[in-house]
Amino acid sequence: MTDRDERIETYYNWSAWDLAEKIVDLEDKAKWFGPLLDSLSKANFDLMQQVKRIKLDPSRLESALRMYIAELDYDVHKELDGFNEEGIDMYPQEVDFFLRCWETAEEES
Repeated sequence: MTDRDERIETYYNWSAWDLAEKIVDLEDKAKWFGPLLDSLSKANFDLMQQVKRIKLDPSRLESALRMYIAELDYDVHKELDGFNEEGIDMYPQEVDFFLRCWETAEEES
């Protein structure tokens, strides 16, 4: 006998009163969970709206980008940090580019 058949047999052996009680129990649970799920959905929506409104601080972003790239690839970090042939610090341009990407991503969502 399959699991489905066993479940059908279980329900078959219950009385109509037992089945009615189970249905009412499920309705009561649905009444409790429905508003909870609605509030969770609203909270999730509100959180996503807050994330969309985040404005990045350019100086903090530059510092974080320097640390991240230095950890990721020190040779790339040296080139961007002014150890290149021109001796120009390229991180400010990278931060500007990242901020443009951030704003473009916000417009597309």
